[in-house]
Amino acid sequence: RRLEPEVAVVRGGAVDLRVPRAGDLADPLQRGDREIAVPGLGRLEDLEHSLRVVVDVQERFRSLQEGFDRMVAGSVRLVRAFEILGLPVLVTEQYPKGLGHTVRELTEVLGGSSACTKTCFSSCGSEEFSRRLRELGRRQALVCGIETHVCVSQTVHDLLQSGFTVQVAVDAV
Repeated sequence: RRLEPEVAVVRGGAVDLRVPRAGDLADPLQRGDREIAVPGLGRLEDLEHSLRVVVDVQERFRSLQEGFDRMVAGSVRLVRAFEILGLPVLVTEQYPKGLGHTVRELTEVLGGSSACTKTCFSSCGSEEFSRRLRELGRRQALVCGIETHVCVSQTVHDLLQSGFTVQVAVDAV
């Protein structure tokens, strides 16, 4: 069995991953912790310039997408980690009138954050998303979500083209 990094150690403004050892963390997700459980986080070089982008994790996909529950669980862990670190999270919904809204598991951890509605594949094609992105002034994005071959891919390509450093959370797509 391959061990995956599951713990982010926050030191000096950077996040480094390490493979956990037995008994490392009794309850890792507590506000104020500088060491948190976040599978798939990757390496974020500069936390003050980072944000999380959650692409179209909507109810209609639940019965259609293989591995949906795994992807949602990974997305929830990352959103919780970003909340603990005080980092922003942007969420999109593709045509919610037809595909439903963001799944309950995510809305519960997002609190009052509202999703940016879109009718194009890339999140960057949404005026609301692009406006919020500009307002945040962040340059590093960790992306997760549904339809990796279309919506996630187009969002990542557009963010890269706009000069962002982008990572995709492998256990949250």
